[in-house]
Amino acid sequence: MKKLKKMFNKEEGFTLIETTIVLLVIALLTILILPNVSGVTDNVNDSTSNAVVQTVETQKMLYESKNPGTAPVDLEKLVEDDYITKGQLDAYNKVDKEDAE
Repeated sequence: MKKLKKMFNKEEGFTLIETTIVLLVIALLTILILPNVSGVTDNVNDSTSNAVVQTVETQKMLYESKNPGTAPVDLEKLVEDDYITKGQLDAYNKVDKEDAE
């Protein structure tokens, strides 16, 4: 019987205070990390938008150089002639709308 009591009296595991401290540290780290992650996402979106604008502008100049006297170039014509994709045109138009606001 004494052996059985000793076996159940062993104090192993974490206390409530230790668990609370660990959870507090995890919460603080999460609060510090999340704003940085969202800032990186904004930077990536800005870089992508700039890249699309540069691509479309470059393709416009290429089209104008291969087809003199056609300026200004209609962007739909660039899509038809496979200079840019429809997705690039949509992204370019989206950037223009955001810049106008």
